[in-house]
Amino acid sequence: MIAACGRTCMHRKKINISVVMAGQKLGIEVDDGVRLVSFMRYDLG
Repeated sequence: MIAACGRTCMHRKKINISVVMAGQKLGIEVDDGVRLVSFMRYDLG
């Protein structure tokens, strides 16, 4: 879940996404230190 400030926290690390996504659920996959951020069916980066 993205906070009102546009961030999410994962393992004590703050990840800045965007305030536009505040309140939305994102999928974050981590593989070998590479993050894949997905929203609905779309991969954001």
